[in-house]
Amino acid sequence: MSRTSIRAPPPPSRGIAMHPLYYYLHFAESPAGSPHMPSPDTLAILLTHLPTFPESKSLQYGPLCVHPNASCAFATFPPMQSISFEDANGDPFLTVRNPDGCTILDVNRALGDLVPRGIEQLDLALAHYRELLFTSGLSSAQFAEHISRDRGFLDDHEYPFLQELVAQA
Repeated sequence: MSRTSIRAPPPPSRGIAMHPLYYYLHFAESPAGSPHMPSPDTLAILLTHLPTFPESKSLQYGPLCVHPNASCAFATFPPMQSISFEDANGDPFLTVRNPDGCTILDVNRALGDLVPRGIEQLDLALAHYRELLFTSGLSSAQFAEHISRDRGFLDDHEYPFLQELVAQA
């Protein structure tokens, strides 16, 4: 998933509005003077899946899975049971479904599954974990075990690259 590979769904002509958190969590700001076409930010998407705590220097909103009010907000207005994502050519490549209405968390997890697991993403995640680890006062193994217990309000979240942190200890 590159910064230019996806657009905001659905096309504006359908009268569907995306929740503001959708843009806040998943897209970078458009450069000044450019047409307003949000660009997906894979690193911002990754950060919404990583742990944090109040003392963290990270200003990212994460992990989304521990914020039930934000997570359960409908991604669209009116709520849609299915949201299709298109690439820059208009070809659909991802569909998010929820019979009760797609939520911000549904979309976040689907986009998170598309984030490549490359060096840039690994470096970002490990730097984030090391910052939290340093302020926690725990060993790497203790820290990993501690945060892996917090699996979000649905009790199903797994933190990306956490095992790599433990393997480096």
